[in-house]
Amino acid sequence: MGKIKIVDRIQEMLYELEVRSIMWTDFYTLHPHDMMSKVRKVMQRNRNTLVPIVLDKKLIGTLTIDNYIKWLNSKEKDKPVTRYMNVDSVTLHPQEPVISALRKMSDSKSIRVAVVEPESNELVGVICRCNLFEDILTQFDIVYKDEQVRHYRASHIFEDVQADAVNISLLFHVADTPMEFGGEIASSIRTALQNLGVNSDMIRRAGIASYEAEMNLLAYAGGGEFQVDVNPKHIKIVISDRGPGIPDVKQAMEPGYSTAPDWVRELGFGAGMGLNNIDDCSDIFKIRSEVGVGTKLVIVIDLEEP
Repeated sequence: MGKIKIVDRIQEMLYELEVRSIMWTDFYTLHPHDMMSKVRKVMQRNRNTLVPIVLDKKLIGTLTIDNYIKWLNSKEKDKPVTRYMNVDSVTLHPQEPVISALRKMSDSKSIRVAVVEPESNELVGVICRCNLFEDILTQFDIVYKDEQVRHYRASHIFEDVQADAVNISLLFHVADTPMEFGGEIASSIRTALQNLGVNSDMIRRAGIASYEAEMNLLAYAGGGEFQVDVNPKHIKIVISDRGPGIPDVKQAMEPGYSTAPDWVRELGFGAGMGLNNIDDCSDIFKIRSEVGVGTKLVIVIDLEEP
């Protein structure tokens, strides 16, 4: 029957939840004209060590406790916060998956990160790593209840249709979009499987595998195509692209191996675990790749008991 994989619900939540569902929206900010002497009071009110600097609702920089200590050690007279602020801080956007946020925060060693709208750069929230687990558990309770209701209401289409064989086929095109907007196809696949009444554990596995494959398409191939077939026996996901191909598939499957360019790593991706995560979520996982032609992934998740 193949490999039996168990995906932890918390792990799946990191892929499914969006940053906006766990970000803080009640926080203090500084204005570019504010002075460094005001920083301490604002940090105490915020009870954190990162303060966004905002002009006309737009984030222009951040100030951390390190910036404040640097000013104190300089023994300079009071200066505007713009003199010591960080202008190239890592930021997140509200629709970004939490797994992406964790990777960025880990890569940049950030404890707190500002959340901004991607096009307007308007500040809408802050994420704190120290409270992340508690926030995820809160959302877990909400999503779990919604999931039970959805499963109860789902039309059991495979049971209702009278036919010798039933197969539902879904096609998704992955456009060449920035990686920070990735995850939409994986989310659509999860929703479709939920509406079909598929077991929640299988949905989680399909969601994680689809997300990792989608991010690989955006990072290496400039987009591609998902073909999802669902029947009473299994979920089969075929991902194809016309990218550069994988020179050595065996090497690419090694944990930690990555050929991701610098811009991908700067976004918090390219850690070399994508294909391994897909394999862990699959009962059958196959890769066929040809340099200069493209790559095809086949993912099978069994729905029947072994």
